[in-house]
Amino acid sequence: MKKLLILTLVLTLALSTVAFATAVTEPLPAVPSGVTGVTVYINNAYLDCSVYGQNAFIKDDRTLVPLRSIFEALGATVDYDESTDAITSTKDDITINLRIGDKKMYVNDDVVELDVPAFVTEANRTMVPVRAISEAFKAKVDWVEETEQVLITTIN
Repeated sequence: MKKLLILTLVLTLALSTVAFATAVTEPLPAVPSGVTGVTVYINNAYLDCSVYGQNAFIKDDRTLVPLRSIFEALGATVDYDESTDAITSTKDDITINLRIGDKKMYVNDDVVELDVPAFVTEANRTMVPVRAISEAFKAKVDWVEETEQVLITTIN
């Protein structure tokens, strides 16, 4: 009887481990028709950066998006002081401060070193690193190399 109980427990444990290991994951979002290059999704919704005059692109191994597109999509305010090139964004209890060309971003009182600073394109669009901004607002960011997709999941 004791051997049967132990065998039953071992089999139950083994089967539950297999069930967790083969859990079904959500499929990746489909790339919208006609869109090429890097695509960004927030909670599986496509972020159309082109409405801000510039699509997302990769520079120095970092994905950059138009400043206003990512801040607004994450539900944050955004202010730009043209005289000082200072960008301020707030969402809930998080405030981000950064300057064009500066590799330091301030998240509340913490300094975050950026691999690629915010910069202005020839088309006069301010670009920011999507991962740094998203993670500063406590979002989870995944990169899918094969499809060049940035998948952002907000915590709220």
